[in-house]
Amino acid sequence: MKSIAILFFVFIVLLSNCGKTARPAADTDSNSASEQLIPAPDEGDEAVSGPDSLIVSEEDISGGDTTLIRMVDLTGDSVVDTIMLNLHLSSWNEPVTWELYIFHDCDTLFKVMADDSRIDRFYGDPEFMYQCGSYLECKKKWYLEQLIDFPVEKLEPGNERREFFLTFGKHYAEMEDSEYGPTQEEALANWQWLCEHYADKPMVHFRVRSALESSTASMTFHPKLGKFVPLYHP
Repeated sequence: MKSIAILFFVFIVLLSNCGKTARPAADTDSNSASEQLIPAPDEGDEAVSGPDSLIVSEEDISGGDTTLIRMVDLTGDSVVDTIMLNLHLSSWNEPVTWELYIFHDCDTLFKVMADDSRIDRFYGDPEFMYQCGSYLECKKKWYLEQLIDFPVEKLEPGNERREFFLTFGKHYAEMEDSEYGPTQEEALANWQWLCEHYADKPMVHFRVRSALESSTASMTFHPKLGKFVPLYHP
């Protein structure tokens, strides 16, 4: 009941901000972490990273639902968006299930869900993660610090990597069931619109790491479609 009440409170806070003037993203918001369990953001014009760590002692194995919040501009409009990560576990010795949401004002722009039962045993493997020394330490670092702290970059016009991402996005526009449109003709037209839209303005892109060994494609916001679209998968 306590965890349900906490989640309800978080949603009430998010809903209470609907229609209000959104808080501008700070120009100096940057990645201050000196060490990362996951690879650092690719080199670019600006890297942004996230939340204060939620500290839980390694000896504490008691579980319970946990909600983490990160505020960062993902749509490129200089206004912070809300990333919410919900962790579900009965004990830190048990596998974790989780959901990650991205909210822009009152709209849900992205959602991913996962059951990490398949990879849970690997947190005790010293070759699976680094900069941690045990199953509990590695597992808590991943879920409480690193999962929500995925790389976010703002790339300025003229950046070579940015041009590569936009060009490669055509591959996703040509795919069946493309995120760019219901037909290939519409998808290619929307891809071309995206390239022209970002021709003279910064583009924010990011990748959500759905598990330690995998991630979504690099994505950026498509204002015309009102959602994130894929650009490139390394």
